[in-house]
Amino acid sequence: MPKQSADYEQMSDFVLSRIGSIVGDAIKAGQNKIFIRTNLKRSLPLENINKVAGPFVEAWALEKFEAIGDDVGNRYDLKYVGEKDLNYNPALGTGQLQIRDIHYVEIAKRTTWQFLKMLDKKYIKSRGESSWKKMARKNEWIKG
Repeated sequence: MPKQSADYEQMSDFVLSRIGSIVGDAIKAGQNKIFIRTNLKRSLPLENINKVAGPFVEAWALEKFEAIGDDVGNRYDLKYVGEKDLNYNPALGTGQLQIRDIHYVEIAKRTTWQFLKMLDKKYIKSRGESSWKKMARKNEWIKG
């Protein structure tokens, strides 16, 4: 049976409050609108709207988190998410990072270099070393 870490509630509250404030800030700033233009004369049936809207909402959230990641003074540091809680998900198409279960996230203090090595290891496990080398050469992370 899984054991809950002693600081689970504190860490969970931290992550949920950060995510809540990120989304809340976007809503307050009026940056929560997603426009989908179609050539349909009628609207989409609401009972199935989640099948259409879900990927758009996910893409919107990804953009918000990427913008925060690009901000030097960001409030939610992804590099501290526990190694077992952060995964590449090749099913998302581009091997995007995914937090396994947002309600059970452990915090692991690490340097940026340690975080990058962890990401490389996870990518290689997910996509293979040859795929990583191809990407690394393309982005000039390695030579040769």
